Amino acid sequence: MQGKLSRGKVVLYTTSTPATRHQKTAIRNIIALLAAKKVVYEEVDLAEEPTRRTGMLSDSGGKSALPQLHVNGKYLGDAADTLGRPATCEAVAGLLRKQAAPPALAPLLQDLEAAGGRGCVALIHSTLQRLEAGDGVGADASAQIVQEAAWEKLHTGSWQDVAPAWPGPGDDRPAKRLRGNTATAGDSRGQDAARGVKVVDTRVGAAPVVITGAMDHWPALARWRRPAYLLAAAGPRTVPVELGAHYLAPGWGQALMPFSQFLAAHLLGGAARGAGGSAGPGGGGAAEAGGGAARRGYLAQHDLFAQVPELARDISTPDYCAATGELCAVNAWLGPAGTVTPLHTDPHHNLLAQAVGVKYVRLYPPSAAAVLCPFREGLTTNSSQVDLDAPGAAQRWPGLAQAPLVDCLLRPGQMLYVPPGWWHYVRALTTSFSVSFWWGLSDADQD
Repeated sequence: MQGKLSRGKVVLYTTSTPATRHQKTAIRNIIALLAAKKVVYEEVDLAEEPTRRTGMLSDSGGKSALPQLHVNGKYLGDAADTLGRPATCEAVAGLLRKQAAPPALAPLLQDLEAAGGRGCVALIHSTLQRLEAGDGVGADASAQIVQEAAWEKLHTGSWQDVAPAWPGPGDDRPAKRLRGNTATAGDSRGQDAARGVKVVDTRVGAAPVVITGAMDHWPALARWRRPAYLLAAAGPRTVPVELGAHYLAPGWGQALMPFSQFLAAHLLGGAARGAGGSAGPGGGGAAEAGGGAARRGYLAQHDLFAQVPELARDISTPDYCAATGELCAVNAWLGPAGTVTPLHTDPHHNLLAQAVGVKYVRLYPPSAAAVLCPFREGLTTNSSQVDLDAPGAAQRWPGLAQAPLVDCLLRPGQMLYVPPGWWHYVRALTTSFSVSFWWGLSDADQD
């Protein structure tokens, strides 16, 4: 007996000594069909059981061609008829429908039809019928149409608009391939990463990716370049501003001030002039030293968009953020050239969207954590003790020079995907306005 399922008596008459190549091929094909459908059947080799020939001849009206299929004592035809002429195998098709239909298929098809997939449901039925009839070519063609329709539903528009029936029960939503090209961040030492079409992979072990074309529709790309627009939208609102080189540096602090004051003092005033820097760590200007009015101001990691709805309307949440987990935070990062976020890691998926200016980003994989020496206590355990801006950092921190890294320049209209656990250092090379989207958690954080 072969297979796993049985709702009727199926007998396949064959012979281990086929007379022709056609006969041998027919036997192999029909065995493959039955095995694929997990049909329980009895194979009778007449070369070994010649006494069974009498019963076969009786049920088939004296026909002796092999192979033959019999269901509950009813002759259906030889293999060529059964596989090549679907109309001659209705009894087998009915049996296969009963045996092979997945228990969850009916409710799934109902949900799919309710979600506007009536055409796909009809094609799925057609595919199953062709499979049952042995029409593999036709089944492949209709299945391909279904697959393309589902792919289109899953990979265009917003995830929030995709009905659960399209991914299917228990399926993980794949990384979304949307609007534009992406390029893997590389060891470019400040040069643009080479472009190439790529799916953004948000699975564990994924690598950073620079995405182009996914935010071309943002009004922010044009509007946020104009200080007058920002002042009109957010001028009187009070915002938290970081003062100093960065949050790990001596003399660092925070102050609350009107957005208009921050803009005048740190983006349009003296602190913003002459404080550029070259690509890469150690390229900052002289205004970073702690103390005094020259301390650089940075509106960093602040939910400005909940505070100022006018600015929120200038951006949109990328569809990538719905691929895994829930959106956790949307933060603004606005400051002059030379602002630095020191080397650290986050448990979230992170998209850093560059609206204005250019930033240099260096990233190390989670496997480099031992070399990067995280702080062991306090509120900065997600940050590295390695100061990439310090002279002689490679000599001071053994193994740093050999640690694998990727880096890139992030320009207006580009996004950088930073997977959970990846260490990253960020320096603004010009006045810069960025938006970060955090969503989901790493597997380690969820345990």
